[in-house]
Amino acid sequence: LEMEKKPDVYICGSAIGIYPRNSEEVFTEDTLLPDPGTDWIRRLCYSTESAANMLSEKHEVRTCILRLGVVIGKEAKSIRNMKLPFLLGVGGEIGSGKQAFPWIHVDDVCKIIDHCCANETLNGPINAVTFASDTNSTLTAAMASLLHRPSFFRTPAFIMKGVFGSHRAPLLLEGMKVAPQRLKNSNFKYRYSDLKSALHEALS
Repeated sequence: LEMEKKPDVYICGSAIGIYPRNSEEVFTEDTLLPDPGTDWIRRLCYSTESAANMLSEKHEVRTCILRLGVVIGKEAKSIRNMKLPFLLGVGGEIGSGKQAFPWIHVDDVCKIIDHCCANETLNGPINAVTFASDTNSTLTAAMASLLHRPSFFRTPAFIMKGVFGSHRAPLLLEGMKVAPQRLKNSNFKYRYSDLKSALHEALS
């Protein structure tokens, strides 16, 4: 890829799926990552970030790689998928409910992109999540409250594995704790730092 004029910054989208799931460790951008092995989502994230780093090195361009959490917004597919069971009256926790739920509102994704463009000290991976320590349980409670629906239909892990298979089910049953250290260090200000307020906007 040849460029007549280099951009000031190259911004690439990746995901927090690059981190190991079901770990008690809190992952920051400086965490040394183990080999992804056969984990397909981690391998996909590795490939995406490797391609971005190759482009950055070849053209000597500052590169920000956004490791996105679950994106919340009116048009987000994640919201549509989460909303339907509650509207049908069968919403509830998935598996243990204790799995971490790192998230970010779509408006803050846009703010982070602007922040990366304006802040020349930012480079490399950036965890695009909030600092909130939410879990599937707190997500369930917030959805039920906002939609005025019950939330006592817990979905056991074996059903999730039967429906989604061994590759996709772990994405719902296992979480990872992720901290946006580089956003904090660069004084990024969130528009939505509280899960219930973010969901309220997305569901309104």
